[in-house]
Amino acid sequence: MPATTLAAALVLGFAAAVQMASGFGFALVSVPLLALVVGPHDAVLLALVMGTGFNAWQAVEGRGVVDRGVVGRILAGAAFGLPLGYLLYRALGQDALTLVVGLLVLAVVVLLWRGWSLPATGRTTDVVAGLWTGVLTTSTATNGPPVVTLLTARGLGAEAFRATATTVFLVLDLLAVGLFAATGELGRSELVTALVALPAVVVGGLLGHRARHLLSPAAFRRLVLLLLAATGCAAVLAALV
Repeated sequence: MPATTLAAALVLGFAAAVQMASGFGFALVSVPLLALVVGPHDAVLLALVMGTGFNAWQAVEGRGVVDRGVVGRILAGAAFGLPLGYLLYRALGQDALTLVVGLLVLAVVVLLWRGWSLPATGRTTDVVAGLWTGVLTTSTATNGPPVVTLLTARGLGAEAFRATATTVFLVLDLLAVGLFAATGELGRSELVTALVALPAVVVGGLLGHRARHLLSPAAFRRLVLLLLAATGCAAVLAALV
């Protein structure tokens, strides 16, 4: 097995553990690290392909507590954002895309660390958050920040938070993968790497599920933020150097 494929599998397995434990973070953790291993464009494709299956796992698990109204409004806004994000994906070079991903991750870390949330929530806020989620899905695959911020502001419980977020991510990942496959961006090499990484993702997901009960929410949140900060810094340095 090539070293890059093994490294990609380990990164995706770790990202699966983070998301299963917290309900978000798969792309935020995997894309910056994958960008250093396989390049930023392939990193986006791998995160979307693996995220599809992994989000399906969590969405089915939590289907009984999904906030369907919020999901519908986010997806309505995302329908306008997906094509805009794809144009950015095609326009940005590898270094620029890596830098964007790194800066985005660091911005999310700062916002979450400070406990920032939206000042108010409503139908319009849901749609606007969905628009930005769609843009981020097809440009960097790191579509978690708007959804996480919105659901945090709404004060959803842990189970409803995980189920609602992963349902949104599942639908958007399916649409994005279909778009990249139709335009020829998604090829055999990415699919082979995803297949090889599947066992690591399953193991990582199982470990993350167990971690829900081993770590307090506060302790796990601090750990995730520290890891996100490290990956964001690594991506920024790689783009600049």
